[in-house]
Parts: sequence; structure tokens; C-alpha cells
Amino acid sequence: MNKKAAFLVLIVLASMVFISGCTSQTQLGDVKSQEDVQKTVTDVSANIDNVESTLKEIDSDLG
Repeated sequence: MNKKAAFLVLIVLASMVFISGCTSQTQLGDVKSQEDVQKTVTDVSANIDNVESTLKEIDSDLG
């Protein structure tokens, strides 16, 4: 794959992350306590880790 194809894959992944964030079950109004804030931050961190591992996998596949 050349650089243009890799860039296109990154754009598609970023779009998927953005869209999935917009359709998330947890809305900002649902956060009413400190525990809700901690859970939301943990969920976001887990999603970022998933994206990071996917990007590393793609990078290793591209060589």
C-alpha cells in the first residue's frame, strides 16, 4: 500500500470513531455524579486504546 491508501484508511477510521461517538448511548445529560464522570472517562479511554491498537496493527501490516 502506498501513502495515499494508508492515509485513506486513517481517514475512514477517524470518521468511524467520530460517528460512533456521536451515536453513543451515554449522553452528556446522563452524567450526574462523580461515578458517572469516572465511568465515562474510562469508556473514552478504552475506546482510544482500541483505536490505537487498530492503528498499530494496520501499521505493522503495511510494513
